[in-house]
Amino acid sequence: MVAVTTIDSLPDRLAGELAERGLSVVDGFLGPELVTLLRRRGESLLADGRMRPARIGKGESRRLDRDQRGDLISWIDPVEPDPAEAELLARVEEVRLALNRRLFLGLFDYEACHALYRNGARYRRHRDRFSRSGRRILTLVSYLNEGWREGDGGELRVHLPDGGIEVVAPLAGRAVVFLSDRFPHEVLPARKERRSIAGWFRSRP
Repeated sequence: MVAVTTIDSLPDRLAGELAERGLSVVDGFLGPELVTLLRRRGESLLADGRMRPARIGKGESRRLDRDQRGDLISWIDPVEPDPAEAELLARVEEVRLALNRRLFLGLFDYEACHALYRNGARYRRHRDRFSRSGRRILTLVSYLNEGWREGDGGELRVHLPDGGIEVVAPLAGRAVVFLSDRFPHEVLPARKERRSIAGWFRSRP
């Protein structure tokens, strides 16, 4: 089982989980009010036509593949974020500084996007960063799914180095944090709208 860390035990517990396993689940990372505000922000972006189909690959190989990845995304502007996004980024910055002090990970910045999986959408098995390729060091995804129940789909399935599997439900306020190059993972098909803020701590350019 993935040990669930509460917000009161951060940052030491989070650093300990990452050092031991490279993976941690944090319940209550976002409070209910911020979850609601971020969800409304995502709904506004969708209504304005600013949520676009996500692509896979990099550079010239970047392409749409709706069978591999079916979500819609909108990148957060770190310079002029929405007030709710700014509050999220401030919370994440606390985590970045704390983890750098404890684990010396060299986390330089954080890029993030709103992500929406509609009914039937999924993201097949992939890694967020291949070893020694790209800047992503640590994945941090925060969930915005108020009233999520078993059977709604959209769970994160993480493939562990020992061959095991962990399944993380996308509960509102929960965050999942893991080393980006270590864990292949997938988003199982959603059976209702599934919203999150997907983000990555990156190394210095």
